[in-house]
Amino acid sequence: MSDVFKRNWPFLVAALAIAVVVHLASVVALPRLIMGRVLAAMSHSAGVNTISYNARPSARSRMVVRPSPDLLYA
Repeated sequence: MSDVFKRNWPFLVAALAIAVVVHLASVVALPRLIMGRVLAAMSHSAGVNTISYNARPSARSRMVVRPSPDLLYA
């Protein structure tokens, strides 16, 4: 069994390094990217540092993912 690890250690180290990079990218970068796109879409419709009152969210509203109809978003 140890002979298999001795032969394939570069592949195992590379696979582990790729797994760490993908994990960090998905945990750190992906939420920031998604939130940046949402904020860009919201500021495009109203501008930065201005408040806008949109219509009440419905099943067709997708500015916020799965919006709650009980909340008013401003």
